Amino acid sequence: MTSVSFRRFLSAAALCFTPFVLSNAAAEELSIAGNWLAESGDAYIQMKDCGDGTPCGYLMLIGEDAQANAIDDQNPDATLAGRKMHGIKMVWGFKAKGDNWKGGKIYDPNSGKTYKSKMERLSDTELKVSGCVGPFCQGQVWTAYTPVPVKAKDTTISE
Repeated sequence: MTSVSFRRFLSAAALCFTPFVLSNAAAEELSIAGNWLAESGDAYIQMKDCGDGTPCGYLMLIGEDAQANAIDDQNPDATLAGRKMHGIKMVWGFKAKGDNWKGGKIYDPNSGKTYKSKMERLSDTELKVSGCVGPFCQGQVWTAYTPVPVKAKDTTISE
């Protein structure tokens, strides 16, 4: 095989394998998708694709009362303060780094502050999530969670 033919072969081979490599990368990027119970036990974070292959996490409060009444009253952004906390985007902006996610943000609804964040999948059932200020990070281990469906309220009018 001449050097020109060999280069063409390598180019063709690279094109054939590129979709395989990209599809595997996309599958790995979503390896943290799912529901993760926060250490407090009063909420879980629903992780899913932001639409660009990176994870976004949404705060899902446990209990009908909390879902209906919890307000984001600590948010310093006046346009966001006062919104319902159930369903707010809490985790976003990550970049894959090997098996981990780095360079993201996490919103703490208890303080109204947003921190730099990183995530590491520890096992099939554990996800370590850290919020950082400068080089100092504090983390929690979230556990895989299956939400319990809430029964629909009986709206039958009795006479």
